[in-house]
Amino acid sequence: MRTRDLKIVKIDYDKDDELEIQKLVELMAPSIEILQNLLYPYHPVHLFVFLDSLPNNQITSKQIILGKKIKDILEVILKANINSCYDELASTFANLIFNDQLKVSEKEWIEYLSKEILNPEDDLTQLSNHARNQLQAIYLLQKYSQNLMDYLKTTRRKPEDLLFSSYHFMKEQYGKTRDTLKTPEDILVYVWQNVKYGWKNQEGKILDHVNSKWFHEYIVPSEEEVLKRHYGCCVDMARVSAYLLKERKYPSIVRLTKYYTYFHAYTLYEEEKEWYRMDAESKLNPGIIKVGTPEDDERLIFLENGDFKNTEVYNLPPKIDHKDIKEVYLEVEKKRSLSQYKKLANDC
Repeated sequence: MRTRDLKIVKIDYDKDDELEIQKLVELMAPSIEILQNLLYPYHPVHLFVFLDSLPNNQITSKQIILGKKIKDILEVILKANINSCYDELASTFANLIFNDQLKVSEKEWIEYLSKEILNPEDDLTQLSNHARNQLQAIYLLQKYSQNLMDYLKTTRRKPEDLLFSSYHFMKEQYGKTRDTLKTPEDILVYVWQNVKYGWKNQEGKILDHVNSKWFHEYIVPSEEEVLKRHYGCCVDMARVSAYLLKERKYPSIVRLTKYYTYFHAYTLYEEEKEWYRMDAESKLNPGIIKVGTPEDDERLIFLENGDFKNTEVYNLPPKIDHKDIKEVYLEVEKKRSLSQYKKLANDC
């Protein structure tokens, strides 16, 4: 039976840090075993990590951050054993191996189809390095799980080709399409995948934050326009969620909260006489929570903020398309007085 040694990783440390290094090696054991199986699945492997002492006081135990050090070591091992064209992904793989032991959940597959992942008509080169690396690493784990490291050692891919393949494979496997939406959970994922947080100003620049100009420039689009443009603020995400829920016969409300000068919108919907809060902007963390009734949700908002006097809760009008966003806020503030919420707060 053949055995193979992986390339050696050398760690320098001070003698005073021996106990910390011992902990490090113990923490590394599960990840190293996974890495061995990935790198050489058909042959036993001996992986050696040499620990060499440095002169006293050259480094201190405070400088040894165990989790970071483990991931650094895994990254070095990976880079030494895979094709150099994948070097940029080594850190991402090391994080996945150490943090998740490569048992990546479906929520994470879905995560990198949205928010930072742009729709196909947009330019994929605009992705952040983090999103690009996560998408490609998760694609490779999914597509080549049985012989991943053999693939990474022997196959060379152009970065642009790998990114294109990654996006379209993941979109095909996990992307929701409008015609298949049935449940509130389907709608949550669909809105989350298809509406990126942001808006285009008058010069066509895409912005991802709310500022004073936003209140003067932003005109609320229709729900169909939001889905066509793939960009929207929390108000748009909440309205699109309610719109799709109503199409599937779920009674729904778009709720706006104001805490000091901070606004946020989300959707309430009813299913089997119980009410739920859906927040497409919050991703799946959690995107849906049970609130009982709309009044219970108001109480929850007060409890969550812990500041009754400066918390206001409104229901948005059913139709606000093509209005100035500031006009919408002024309209709902006129309709609801704070006094009734003070009473609700006292009831909590």
